[in-house]
Amino acid sequence: MNVNSKGRVIYLTELLSNAQRLPSFNWNYSFFGSHLQDVKQGWYYPKEIHTVFEVIYVQKGIEKIEYDSISYLIHEGEFTVISPNTSHRCKALTDLRYFTFHFDLDDPSLEELLIGNPKLVYKKNDPTSSEITARMDKMILSLDNKADNFDFSDRIEIQIQLSLIISDLYNSIKKININVNLYNVQYAKRIRYNIKQEMLSLVNQADHSKPFQSTDIIHKVCNELNLSIGYASKIFRESYSMSPKAYLSRVKQQIAQNLLLKPQYSISDISSLLGYKNAGNFSRQFKIWTGYSPTQFRSKDANYFLDKKLFSENFITYNDDPTNDVYRSFDN
Repeated sequence: MNVNSKGRVIYLTELLSNAQRLPSFNWNYSFFGSHLQDVKQGWYYPKEIHTVFEVIYVQKGIEKIEYDSISYLIHEGEFTVISPNTSHRCKALTDLRYFTFHFDLDDPSLEELLIGNPKLVYKKNDPTSSEITARMDKMILSLDNKADNFDFSDRIEIQIQLSLIISDLYNSIKKININVNLYNVQYAKRIRYNIKQEMLSLVNQADHSKPFQSTDIIHKVCNELNLSIGYASKIFRESYSMSPKAYLSRVKQQIAQNLLLKPQYSISDISSLLGYKNAGNFSRQFKIWTGYSPTQFRSKDANYFLDKKLFSENFITYNDDPTNDVYRSFDN
């Protein structure tokens, strides 16, 4: 509110009544586990599951991707996008050069669109594929003679290419008319999407004077979808091998880690944003999640978090014995 020379009150909306506005957003990117590798025929990577998207791009040779129920091949110049919480393993059918990276962007509408994408493989002659593979080739060029000595400008260039890749994927999927039939798997995806969206909405609220419970979020999501808590938990567990409450805990963990990398947020602020009654409760839960207190985590080098800790926390890799799928962490 302002007052002009004649004493008339002028409101901000009036001052900006003719303004053309760009959208506001506060996104958090995750990009990690990126590497280029040459492997021999017969090389394989054991079954794994992770909570982020994975892109696999074949520069030379043929790679086989196996899900629990289907398998498909990626040839030279092609790539695939693997959705979160999808159990898969990889095998080189010929001598192979592949490039891969893992990413997450906390925009629920993008996540829903990518998860619902029916395309398994982006073929070499597809116009969208050519644009995206060209961007990945630029990422690969940044590996030359770096020996992990990436500075700020290198990271910004990688983020620019990642943003353009995500934009290309988003625009290509928007053109596809996907007729979604909400059977159990689709209901599970909708529950997952709504839980994350509701949590982000609560974090972005201006008033955090009242703590909220995880059960409040899950009840609201189930009511919106007209599902009972029991049935929602059953179909969610069938699709993701975890309960909605466990998934919500992962979402909170991801948000907490992202906020701890931003110095403008105190630990007390983050505790309040995530709905905890006090910072002590949040600190205890964070140590359960990561093995570190929030203070210890914040004091650690951010590159360590992005390149190693984040990988470990987002991935579950199984041993190769199909009768003994025991969880094995990245650090073991």
